Amino acid sequence: MSQVFSVKVPYAIKYTTEHPVPIDEIVESLRGLEKLLKRTPVFLEKVYEGIHVLETNVYVDKIESGSLFQSFVVEYIFNGAENYEEAKKLAARITKESKPLKVLVGVGVGSLLTYGAMQMLPAGSPTNHVEAYNSVILNAGADINLSGEDLQSILDRVSDKKSLARETAAVVRPAKGDDGATIEMQGLPQLTVPPEAIGQIPGEYEPPVPQERSVNYERVTLLIAASDKDKYSSGWAGSAPGISEARKPFVLDESIDPSSVHGRTRVKADILVHERYSKPRKVYQVHSIEVLRVYPPE
Repeated sequence: MSQVFSVKVPYAIKYTTEHPVPIDEIVESLRGLEKLLKRTPVFLEKVYEGIHVLETNVYVDKIESGSLFQSFVVEYIFNGAENYEEAKKLAARITKESKPLKVLVGVGVGSLLTYGAMQMLPAGSPTNHVEAYNSVILNAGADINLSGEDLQSILDRVSDKKSLARETAAVVRPAKGDDGATIEMQGLPQLTVPPEAIGQIPGEYEPPVPQERSVNYERVTLLIAASDKDKYSSGWAGSAPGISEARKPFVLDESIDPSSVHGRTRVKADILVHERYSKPRKVYQVHSIEVLRVYPPE
């Protein structure tokens, strides 16, 4: 069994807020930051090739009110190469390099924050300030031999993007109450998250709403207002009481003979209702109705 080593890295952030932060936001930010910190071993393994982090422990060292200050100790437990002497040298090097380690953790958290923010921002939303902060992270990463490609390869492997988005929202939430608030990383002023970036990051995670959806209904009543005995996808329209009162276009499945339905004004049918999401109204609205099966007259 290979030798196991450990290293402890201090990490602290400060929310420069003018107003007191509610307790529930403090608790949620602590939980969110703990989860982000527990995602950082991949950055350590990338910089110090040959190690494998077995466990990550996050301890709260101090919390101060006023401008909210949260201090942590992050402990990485890892093993190294098969050769004990090489592993021992690498562990000693990691332990000795306290400043690069601190930057590494800061870069890891900053990368995760920006990536989490991008998962929350709807298409078309302004992202210029978040992208500008990401450039700051990339520059800091280059100083510790983490290239932009390295960081992107790490972030591309994040499988639980929704969870990361929630954690990001929780971390930034205490700073959302003040327009001029920043999030400072103690000892790493270059990694301060500016007010402009915080303003663009949502303080709540809302899962993206699919723009379109389709819903099946069986044996429902269709009122046919227009029909064409020779066509499947044009010339047909009507409504489905209780589902869509307004007249909508119908499309017949190819298994249905149009001429067998032409002329009927009321039928029982299995349908697939296609809906589109209306952002102004925040509801799905029926766009068209696909008729899958028509039952014989009763």
